[in-house]
Amino acid sequence: ARLPITQAPGTVITNTVTITASNDVDPLNNTETVTLTVPLLPPVITYPTPGTTCTGTFTVTGVVQPSAVVDLTIDDASGNTVISTTVTPDAAGHWSYGVSSLSDGEYDITAVARIGSLTSPAVTVHVIVDSTLFWNPLSLRFTDDSGHTVIPHDNNGRTDASGWKVFLRRGTVYTVSLTICCTDPNAEVTLELGSVGNLTLTDPDGDGTYTATFTTPSTGPITGAIRICVTCNLVRVCSDGTVTIDPEGTVFDILTGQPVAGSQVACMEEQVSSSGGGTVFSLWPADQFDQVNPQTTGSDGYFSFFTPPGTYRLEVNQSGYQSYRSPDLVVVSEPVHFDVPLTPEVSEDAGQEVLITAEGFDPPVLTVAPNTVIQFTNMDAVVHSSTSITPTAEYQPSAAQLKSSDAWDSGLLNPGESYKRKLTSEGTYTYVDATNPAVTGTIIVQAATTPEQKIFLPTVNR
Repeated sequence: ARLPITQAPGTVITNTVTITASNDVDPLNNTETVTLTVPLLPPVITYPTPGTTCTGTFTVTGVVQPSAVVDLTIDDASGNTVISTTVTPDAAGHWSYGVSSLSDGEYDITAVARIGSLTSPAVTVHVIVDSTLFWNPLSLRFTDDSGHTVIPHDNNGRTDASGWKVFLRRGTVYTVSLTICCTDPNAEVTLELGSVGNLTLTDPDGDGTYTATFTTPSTGPITGAIRICVTCNLVRVCSDGTVTIDPEGTVFDILTGQPVAGSQVACMEEQVSSSGGGTVFSLWPADQFDQVNPQTTGSDGYFSFFTPPGTYRLEVNQSGYQSYRSPDLVVVSEPVHFDVPLTPEVSEDAGQEVLITAEGFDPPVLTVAPNTVIQFTNMDAVVHSSTSITPTAEYQPSAAQLKSSDAWDSGLLNPGESYKRKLTSEGTYTYVDATNPAVTGTIIVQAATTPEQKIFLPTVNR
């Protein structure tokens, strides 16, 4: 379900599903009702993100559910609380608190949502204040010409002066920006970016934010070092990171293997109730991280979300195609590459149906003629899928000619949802439920054989 953080806690959501199938032997158990009470979710801290800043004066920002306030604390490395306050958000759930004059050191910024005596789990961001730096690592941004912003970080999700990584897209125009920390009016900022060359960042309006524009190579992937150097008062200090140009995913047609333009890709984030209730997936608030969600793919079918660590799903829709919901994608430290196979809509009625139940596929083995439309229907109360493993749905961008494929991938099907696939080629196909890989099924596609006929002629004896 797409439940944004703006959904008020305590809201009761009821889903009722009624399933009908031609080969259902017991129509009395076809209705399932599930209710979910929206929990009090942890607030989101959108700034600062984990990392290092050159100034102890900044604004903590975030978003929280309606009717909740945010209890905010900042503790130093010794565990002493230097700030403890309650912040009231605006009508949209956005909240902020100005911090000033923190001395150099390490701090834990903790936020808890609260409604009366009910509190959410805490979220904590670990920040280092280091006024000796010439530039602010937490200000570093790479923004493409579509407005998508990438925030570099290391394997632990932090953006410190060095050791971070940034993932960029091939053949794309980017604007790099950062804020310097010195007051030298003649300060110089450069960026060394492998084969792209050396860039000089400038600050025409004098606000302390330096920018430069560059275009990444159109072929790749390319990896290499990236270096930022800032010269203040004739002293030059450099910081090193790593750049990787690697697309995070492509939406492609499962029949032709070609990218699908104009697809809407939504990134859904897992939310878990603090009281041990159900799990829901809500639209990840990309705008809080200077990104766009959902995204619409271009002619290359490309999409990219640069998310914090967590568990996510992708929901993809395009006119003329069956919708797709990905399995759980767990982001820890490295980016997750996931290509989305879209199956064209099938207008023909199903010639055969496979039911997906808690016990597995029914029937587990099915024999059909070529060009038969097979419908997979989820009859259970939880998500399931039908995903072929021989053959496997796979995007191959380097192939000169991409032939039609008899692979299929339904994505996750909610209770009552169905997926259709027409199999044209003779052969034996095995498939699996991605939510339970131990459950497999087999489809045998073969032409009907013509029975042998014998003709007996009478004999004439003379």
